[in-house]
Amino acid sequence: MSAETLHFFVPGKPRGQQRPRFVRKLGIAYTPKDSVNAMAVVRQAFVTRYPNHSPWDVPIGLSVHAHFDVPKSKPKWWREAAWEIEQAYASKPDVDNIAKLVQDALTGVAWRDDALISRVRVDKDYCWRRHAYVGIDVEIWTFPVLQKGEKP
Repeated sequence: MSAETLHFFVPGKPRGQQRPRFVRKLGIAYTPKDSVNAMAVVRQAFVTRYPNHSPWDVPIGLSVHAHFDVPKSKPKWWREAAWEIEQAYASKPDVDNIAKLVQDALTGVAWRDDALISRVRVDKDYCWRRHAYVGIDVEIWTFPVLQKGEKP
């Protein structure tokens, strides 16, 4: 199998996967509604872009780039500088929670199981242009897999 690459954009403020909540009296755990809704948005963005995609069952790489809006509370000079130098976003949500949300949302849709993901890269920054969109850029790729009897 040759390598394939898919790319899509999830509009809206980037969110991270929240911790599961527990109901002690009933002894059950559940995913908070905010996380469920955020995963649905990611899943919908993928399915809209790739409606006929069948889940991959090969090693996968995942790149997640979260773009945040520059706060209006910052002075004008800071906002301008943030756009020019691609200022890193050093606040919540954590990069691992953003990646986990994307992984959980696309399991069963883009890939069979998130255990297939062998490489992950996550970046957070402010929108580096005034007209850039707030959201998450996601790129997924497969690694070449040798078939039985095939030589590299």
